[in-house]
Amino acid sequence: MSVTARDFAGVWTLADWRRTGGDVTYPFGEGARGRIAYDASGSVAAFLMRADWGATGPAGGPGFMAYAGRWRVDGNEVRHAVEFASIPGWVGTTLVREWSFTPDGTLVLLTPWRDAPAGRTRDQLSWRREAPGS
Repeated sequence: MSVTARDFAGVWTLADWRRTGGDVTYPFGEGARGRIAYDASGSVAAFLMRADWGATGPAGGPGFMAYAGRWRVDGNEVRHAVEFASIPGWVGTTLVREWSFTPDGTLVLLTPWRDAPAGRTRDQLSWRREAPGS
């Protein structure tokens, strides 16, 4: 599938974030919330948080992350060149995600596989495009 900036451009709401590769887990719990915005000029900003994140922070540990920078599509990957981040080690790196669109238009991003104590895992984030003005 050939994509253009127009296919990604817009604001997307997190529909689901799960870690796969054995037992399915939810890094920020079931019902995590998030938003990612791609603009046609190449800027990206992403925000993710636990559903129970409140004015005093999360119930149960870390549960918020954000980053912004530049993005581009390279074949079946989208690359986020991170300029600002709530995770200091991400600044100056490029987050690489495999992308696909489901028949209903959901954007699915997959992180690279990684070794973890429980075996190889990867994250799958599903995003639904927000309607303009919502």
